Amino acid sequence: MAQISKVRDSAPDVLRGFSLLGIIIVNLAFFSNDPSEGIGKESMSGLGNSLAGFLVFTLFEGKFFLIFSFLFGYSSHYIIGHDAKNSPRWIRRAVVLMIFGAFHFTLLWHGDILFLYGSLGLVLTLFFNRSDRSIKIWAIVIYATFSLFMILLALLGQLYPEPIKSNPIAQTFTQVMSSGDYLESIPARIDIWTQTIALELLIQGAPVFVAFLLGLLAARKSALSSESKVLRLDLMIKYGLGLGLPIQVFTGVIFMVNENSENRSESLYFWVLVVSLIFAPLLSMGYIGLMLKQLEKSGHWLMQLSFPGRMSLTNYILQSLVLSLIYGPWGLGLFQKIDFWKSFIIAILVWLSLLIASKLLLSRFSKGPAEWLLGRLTQKRRRVGL
Repeated sequence: MAQISKVRDSAPDVLRGFSLLGIIIVNLAFFSNDPSEGIGKESMSGLGNSLAGFLVFTLFEGKFFLIFSFLFGYSSHYIIGHDAKNSPRWIRRAVVLMIFGAFHFTLLWHGDILFLYGSLGLVLTLFFNRSDRSIKIWAIVIYATFSLFMILLALLGQLYPEPIKSNPIAQTFTQVMSSGDYLESIPARIDIWTQTIALELLIQGAPVFVAFLLGLLAARKSALSSESKVLRLDLMIKYGLGLGLPIQVFTGVIFMVNENSENRSESLYFWVLVVSLIFAPLLSMGYIGLMLKQLEKSGHWLMQLSFPGRMSLTNYILQSLVLSLIYGPWGLGLFQKIDFWKSFIIAILVWLSLLIASKLLLSRFSKGPAEWLLGRLTQKRRRVGL
C-alpha cells in the first residue's frame, strides 16, 4: 500500500512529463516546416508524412497543452496555501514567468506559452478566494463563450474558400530559418510573436484559463493524491477515449484528406480545427484518466516520466533550444529539408534524451536549473535588521 501511495502521489510530475511529449510533437511542425501554420499541405505529401500529420492533429494538437495547463492550476493551490496567504509569491511567480517567456520567444521559440501562463496566472489570483461553485460557473461560461467564438470564426472562414497564403512577416521568418543567421532570427521571431499573440490569447487563452480553474478545483480536493477518490477514472477513460477519441479521429481523417486534396478548402480546414479544439478536453481527460489508472495498477515504468515532470520548465525551454539547433541554419539546418515523419521521430528521440538527462541531473540536484532560478527570484526576501 505504501508503494502505491508513493507512486500515486507523484501523479502531477508523471503527467507533466507525459504532457511534455505532446508539446514537443506539436511544436516540431512549426520548427521544421512552417513557422506560421505548422502542419500543412506541403508537409503532408506521401503516406509517411500524411500518417504523421494525422497522428499529430488527432492525438496531440490542442490536447497536451490542456493537461499542462491543468497541472499549472493544480500547483497554484499549493503555492498560495489553503488560505491564500502566499498570493504575493504567486504574483511574483507569474511576473517572472512572463519575463522568462519574453526571453524564450525572443531567443528560441515564437510559440512560447510561458508569457501566456504568466499573464493568465495574474488573472487567476482573482479566483483564489472564490467558492468552488463560483469557479465552476466561470469555467462553464468561459468555455461556452470560447466555443461560440470559435464557431463564429469558422463561419467567417466561409469567406475564404481558397488557402490563405503566408503573410510577409511569416515569409521573412521562413527565409531566415532557411538561410539566415541566428541574430537575424531574433527580430523576425519577435515580429511573428507580436503578430500572433492576440490570436493566441483569443484561441488558446480561454481553454488554458479554464484548465487553470479546473486544476485549482482539483487541488482543493487533493484529487491527484493517493488517498483521493474524487476523480472517477473509469468514467474519465470511458468518455475521454470512448467519445473524445472518435471525434478526434473523425476530424483528423477529414483534415488529412483535405490537406492532400488538389482542391484544398480553407473553410473546411477551419471547421475541422474548430471541432477538434472544442472537443479536445474530452481526449485530454481520457489521457489523464488512463495515466492515473495505469499508475494505480503498476506504475513503476511510468515513474520515469516524473523526472522531466519535476523539471518541466527546464525541459520546456530545452526542447525549444534543441529543436532550434536541429532545424535552424545556425545548427544542423534541417528546416524544410527532411520528411515530416522523420521530424516526428526526432521529436520523440529529443524527448527521450531530455528524460534521461533529467534523471541524471536529479540524481545530483533537487531541482532543474530553471526551477532553481524561478525559486530564487520569487522567494520572499528576508528583512535585514538594523
